Amino acid sequence: MTRSILVVLGSAILGKKDLALRLGKSKPNRYLNNLVSKMVHEGLIEYTIPDKPNSRLQKYRITRKGRKRMSSAQKQGTRE
Repeated sequence: MTRSILVVLGSAILGKKDLALRLGKSKPNRYLNNLVSKMVHEGLIEYTIPDKPNSRLQKYRITRKGRKRMSSAQKQGTRE
């Protein structure tokens, strides 16, 4: 699922609701919320409004580290 999120955010800057829709979910669930938080903490994705992490307007974008992880996973042909 981490790789799927990186792929989706590699082509667009999205909020959690739109991210969930692109991943085939009707709305964000606890698993998605926890995974997004973990990915932000690891530096794979980042907030578009870093000063207000709980803003209703918050969106996410992939970081350079996230792009590197995504490209290395594609080269190896592995799934995360």
